[in-house]
Order: sequence, then structure tokens, then C-alpha cells
Amino acid sequence: MAKTKKDLDSDPTQNVLTSSFDISSRLLSTEEVARILVVPVTTLYCWRYKGTGPRAFRVGKHLRFRLSDVMAWLEDQAGE
Repeated sequence: MAKTKKDLDSDPTQNVLTSSFDISSRLLSTEEVARILVVPVTTLYCWRYKGTGPRAFRVGKHLRFRLSDVMAWLEDQAGE
């Protein structure tokens, strides 16, 4: 059965997900990071293999990045 807007508004898990959601703490997918850095996804995988890319970790079978880690890595790259 589909939930109505009223059901979603009263659902505490929905409130947690929407009201306290901070974009800087959201986990980014490989595709999102590739778009941010304007590089192909394969380049991110290559950097990860070489140990030179932004810090990432696995969530199940998926690779995820913290925006703060990506931005810190980018700042570090600008300094070199």
C-alpha cells in the first residue's frame, strides 16, 4: 500500500531523513564525484587503484565518498 503525504509527514524516519539531512555529510556515488571533478568514472577507479584519488570506502558493493574528503583532496591537489 502506498503511503500518502500525511503518512510520510507523521513517519519519524522521514523527518530524520529530511529535516536533519546535511548535504556536506551525504555520501556521494562514484558518478557524482566524477561529475564534480569533471573526470570520467574510470579515472576515479584508476586513482583509487593507484592510491592517489580522494578517500573512498565501500558500502556493500558500492564505492562511496564524503564530500568533505573530496574537497580536502581537491585542495591538496591545488597545493601541489
